[in-house]
Amino acid sequence: AGLIVEKISGQSYADYVTQRIFEPLDMRHSYASRAPALADGLTTGHHYMFGYAFEREYAVPLPGVPGGGLIASVEDMTHYAIAQLSDGRYGDTSILSAQGIAELHAPAISIGGDQHYAMGWVVDTASGTPVIQHTGDIGTFHSVAVLMPGRNSGFILLANASGFEQIGQVDGIAVGVFNLLNGKPPAPVSVPINVRFLYWAVLLTPLLMILGIAYSWRRWRNMGVGQILL
Repeated sequence: AGLIVEKISGQSYADYVTQRIFEPLDMRHSYASRAPALADGLTTGHHYMFGYAFEREYAVPLPGVPGGGLIASVEDMTHYAIAQLSDGRYGDTSILSAQGIAELHAPAISIGGDQHYAMGWVVDTASGTPVIQHTGDIGTFHSVAVLMPGRNSGFILLANASGFEQIGQVDGIAVGVFNLLNGKPPAPVSVPINVRFLYWAVLLTPLLMILGIAYSWRRWRNMGVGQILL
């Protein structure tokens, strides 16, 4: 998709997004590369391992920028959300027609239950409220954007942490924010038991295999090689 933008516009993807989206929406702290974002105060990302957060500097390679390499402040992302909820307009500026926004949000492919995939957005219903949402993750940062068109509102959640368990936890915080905005108490955020089981199973399985090999060798060392291998 990023290559299509470059071929049609005759610009680099970064230049196109900067000139056609960031600048019209007054997104003054949004970038398509890491160096200027660092100069503007980009925080350090973290990757969780074994329950501990490790700082990790990571720059998305240039070919990956269209798929997850854009950098923005949470305030700038609210400008983007406003345009999504206002037929492509932010203030006196329009970056897309009302028809174009409707096409972006139109459910196209069923992905199970009430969920449908649109153009980059997942169209769903949560607690009876129609929502349009999208999440992103690069291993050190996680993002959640939720639009509630029927209420003309939404929210953005950005976290400088990610990991095998933590993706679900950050998404759980987003669910809590959604509940608060809809007059409900936020549910406690915890790691699902099946995720914890899988996490430890992956760690312990190699150890059990090594112990099994040692036990088998002691028991059957007087047998033939073929029997031991079996």
